[in-house]
Amino acid sequence: MRKIVLGLMIVLAACNTVQSKKDALQSSKDKLNIKKKEVIVLKVNAQEVDCYGAHGKQKCIQIKELGVDSTWKNQYEGIEGFNYSSGFVYNLQVEKITLKEAPQDASSIFYKLIEVLKKEKLITNEELAKFPMLEVTEIVNGKDGFTATLKDNKGASYTCTISIPNLEDNYEELKVGDKVRIAGEYAESYPVQIFAKRILKVE
Repeated sequence: MRKIVLGLMIVLAACNTVQSKKDALQSSKDKLNIKKKEVIVLKVNAQEVDCYGAHGKQKCIQIKELGVDSTWKNQYEGIEGFNYSSGFVYNLQVEKITLKEAPQDASSIFYKLIEVLKKEKLITNEELAKFPMLEVTEIVNGKDGFTATLKDNKGASYTCTISIPNLEDNYEELKVGDKVRIAGEYAESYPVQIFAKRILKVE
């Protein structure tokens, strides 16, 4: 009986600690503690990763601030109002809140969801392998990228406009002679127009 009571006390203490943590975070977001607010676009990676926060090992989503970050960063506290589903890449319009004083064991920056701008299923290498192998035959450079002319092993022609705004971190620089697989929509036209979502250099 004493063991059961002791176990219940430990569970209650843990719950109280979690609640205290939530209360501290909420209190820290009080208007008097806000240093800066800005609206930004965050990209959220398709898979969570193992990470170590203030309370040990946990799962973290990974984020990039578009136009600012070149690599993924772990987000330990999540994003307020955002429901994450594994296997999808998101673009989120969020409010980035910077605090004057951060609560104990927490970041001074928080994110609050405004709108889900884009939600796309991650295209794996296995799925890319289902698309035809193409060889780049011509490159015409443009303002935010380039247009590639390509051909398959039967000599059929394709064209694809590859731009940084559309592909973001899936953008690839190509040159004549590169062999690639391009995942996306293939229009019934001549030459076939490809609306690229992901590019994989094969050679």
